[in-house]
Amino acid sequence: MTDTTQNTDTAGQAETEPTPTDSPTPDSPVEDNNTETNDTENTGGAVTKARKEAAKYRERLRTVESERDTGNATVESLRRQIIDGHITSDGMKPSAVWATGHTVADLLNDDGTVNTEAVNDAIKETRETLGISRFAGTGDQGPRQAAPAQDKPKWSDLLSQ
Repeated sequence: MTDTTQNTDTAGQAETEPTPTDSPTPDSPVEDNNTETNDTENTGGAVTKARKEAAKYRERLRTVESERDTGNATVESLRRQIIDGHITSDGMKPSAVWATGHTVADLLNDDGTVNTEAVNDAIKETRETLGISRFAGTGDQGPRQAAPAQDKPKWSDLLSQ
């Protein structure tokens, strides 16, 4: 019988002893989860607002970068047109200068303007590299005299007859 009595006493003690889940302690993770949930609820609006603002700035950044790239391409194109005009005025095709490996960046000053001396040097180097001679003309090629002008009839001559 003693065995049964001990079992009853143990069973009674088990019912009266609190389990760790019945009585939460101050360091209980349940309270920490509630605090985190409350913090998330309180700061959720601020986080959402910050994310929207960051997205707005990212979109603005993409727009500005696109405009910058377009502007840089336009400036590069204008510089190339100026250099092409200079090369053409010297009697050479611009494609010949570009084919010899010269770039727009090679023909600019430090401040970004066209360096005419560098362009002239590039033209000279291209002529030497490709064996292009500059047209000098000959002595008999100059301005030609026009045929003598014929006298045009005048009204006064017509009326005097």
